Amino acid sequence: MSVPFVLGFVRIMRRLARLTDMEDFANEYLEKLGKFYTRSDKDSETYSWLIHRSKKMQNQLGSQGILVAFQLLIAKYQYKNYSIILNILPELHITINDRVFSRGDLPHSYAKLLQETLVCHIGH
Repeated sequence: MSVPFVLGFVRIMRRLARLTDMEDFANEYLEKLGKFYTRSDKDSETYSWLIHRSKKMQNQLGSQGILVAFQLLIAKYQYKNYSIILNILPELHITINDRVFSRGDLPHSYAKLLQETLVCHIGH
């Protein structure tokens, strides 16, 4: 075997291992998100896990995790280049714990946006 072939093979294997690690992390994040949403505030340990790793997940998403323009349902203005994980996860937490918003569709809408973003990323 030639040296370039071996180096190329090692490079491909490292990339594959890195992609596998990224996919495993995204799947774990999605699982924890579901656990947090279905148990709401009763599981603050899960929320802490999610928020602690939110920057890592946002970085992994790259441009897939950015909304060019986004308007919160309760706001009158639009945000530009809105980071989904870093912004929507805390909003979900707030709306789940708010007596008024927790009864409406807002927490479900936020959870669905987070879930769809992660599922699309994993599929990519």
